[in-house]
Amino acid sequence: MKILLVGASGFLGQNVYEQLNQNYAFRILVKSKKNYFGTNPQYLYHNIDELEKEKIEIIINCAVNYGREKVSDLIESNILLPTKLLDMFEKTIKLYISFDSFYTKFEKNPLIKYSNSKNQVREWYKCYNNVKILNIRLEHVYGKYDSKKKFIPWLVDCMLKNKIIKLSECTQKRDFIHVDEIIKLLNELIKKEAKFSNGITNIEVGTGKSIEIKNFVLTLLKITKSNSKIIFGDKKFKDEIEDSFSDSSTIPEFINWIPETSIKIGIKKTLNK
Repeated sequence: MKILLVGASGFLGQNVYEQLNQNYAFRILVKSKKNYFGTNPQYLYHNIDELEKEKIEIIINCAVNYGREKVSDLIESNILLPTKLLDMFEKTIKLYISFDSFYTKFEKNPLIKYSNSKNQVREWYKCYNNVKILNIRLEHVYGKYDSKKKFIPWLVDCMLKNKIIKLSECTQKRDFIHVDEIIKLLNELIKKEAKFSNGITNIEVGTGKSIEIKNFVLTLLKITKSNSKIIFGDKKFKDEIEDSFSDSSTIPEFINWIPETSIKIGIKKTLNK
């Protein structure tokens, strides 16, 4: 099966490619000129218009912009790119898989520009009634290849260097899920693509349970055997989300997937890779 993997050099994209490239014939669309993808440059595209010759069956769009810099770049990545892909392949693809985040469930959140763009593109998806579109709303995903600027990799780096770590009270609760579970779900979604109906299917993906961030931090501290001093309550953040967890009932009954990676195992896997 020929699959177009978009945003393949990012956190999620690299994990998708690494774990599933033996199963499917990937075509890669990336902005980055770094080659993470072996010795098949004919499969690597930096220009979306070059893809028209490819007979793509499924699109997995991992490209994302969080809106921390230019608004125009955010709109380009989160709205214009997905709609252009759908325009190009609307009549031929079997399945289009896109991602957003638990942030979009909340009217106030720290990534409001990102959330606005994701909420808007879901409205535009309604124009493609003849395409099977899966919109996967991810909870707090962590694991291999995650950006060092993000919370968990930053924590790990600080702990391995035994730094003093200043945090908020960390009483907020999150549904932490290891990236390997997301890849297992993707594989199952692809296998069952024929069972989905045309139009948008919104799926929330996490463990279905949330824990206090403080609990996660202390577990990480114990597993890393760090001597870092953790100062809780030193910082405050605007529009912080107090609790978020996935609604497991949004996953169709024909999808055979249950997350199995515990927090402790997930952290150990992350530290070992």
